[in-house]
Amino acid sequence: MKRGQLQTQTQALMLCGRWLRVSRRGLAMGGSCGCSFDPMIESGQLDDLLFEHCLERFTNRPPLQQWLRTHAARPASRRIDRLLQDLAEGTNPLPLADTRAFMQALEVSIASIEEHHG
Repeated sequence: MKRGQLQTQTQALMLCGRWLRVSRRGLAMGGSCGCSFDPMIESGQLDDLLFEHCLERFTNRPPLQQWLRTHAARPASRRIDRLLQDLAEGTNPLPLADTRAFMQALEVSIASIEEHHG
């Protein structure tokens, strides 16, 4: 296994842990936050919102878009933690550049949620 792939898998695992902490508690929204979330979001809804955001954001990366659509077709796999688990296992078909772009986008989203709602 190449060092870059191992680092990417480790990062995916760490992001998965952060996502599970943030997404499972429900979020009270409001205050000075600039996000467009509803005032109260239950845990499963946050997964759906971020998943849809990823589908819209990565239309310019066909392999990543196809991978997301494959997960979207299976309701049990339509969760951010499932996507990150797939990346952490290292068995996904994505080019490393797409994997890194996806994880960078999730990193920004998760950090924003932690900062404003954590």
